[in-house]
Amino acid sequence: MKSTVRHLCYAVVTMFMCLLSPAVHAATIQAMNLLLEGGNENLHVSIDEAVAYQVFNLEGPSRLVIQFPATTLAPEVILLKGKNAVDQIVPTADSDGARVEVTLTAGSTYQITEKGNDLLLSFKPKLQPAQTVVGAVIHDIEVRDQGKVTELILRGEHMDANHNALV
Repeated sequence: MKSTVRHLCYAVVTMFMCLLSPAVHAATIQAMNLLLEGGNENLHVSIDEAVAYQVFNLEGPSRLVIQFPATTLAPEVILLKGKNAVDQIVPTADSDGARVEVTLTAGSTYQITEKGNDLLLSFKPKLQPAQTVVGAVIHDIEVRDQGKVTELILRGEHMDANHNALV
């Protein structure tokens, strides 16, 4: 009877240890850095070990959500504010794992690249149409006194009319 109780205790302890082991060996998001390069923004997510993740696209407002099951956040991982394609990045953690929610500006696109254990997310803002300029645009004016005549030199764009003499 004592050996049966002892075996039962060993079995319960072993099962308990097996249940706790995934939580003990959870991956950790160690850092998130958002860098502005040109008009694009790059988010580097540093993770201490390889982890499976899920990507969700949500609307109203436009958001990219990345779910990292059985993953924790380091205390240094905080909310980040973007400038162009990204409005803000909100990391959260709960009993299911970690979640990174990226709120995008309207029309922005993204690409995810895996680099070892880390993720690199590249965000591009919506291309704005070039503004159409109507009429001449003056960049530089030069005035020269030539005795009885004052010479006026205009440099610019869309100056296709001939203006040799001004009265």
